[in-house]
Amino acid sequence: MSGVGKSALLAELSARGFSTVDTDYGPYTEVVGGERLWREDVMAELLASSGSLFVSGTVRNQVRFRRFVLTWCC
Repeated sequence: MSGVGKSALLAELSARGFSTVDTDYGPYTEVVGGERLWREDVMAELLASSGSLFVSGTVRNQVRFRRFVLTWCC
């Protein structure tokens, strides 16, 4: 999923006033056994404390957060 425009989309949504988080930066990930994964405690806190929020990132353990509504177009 690298290079598909996730960061550009988040920048546009942010410019339009939406709350966004790019999990490639900040405290959202950790390396476990050589693999970058979401820190589940940090992500759970982020999602619990936010209303409407656009989140970008691709890691194997993202499936543990079934709160996401994914929309794919075109």
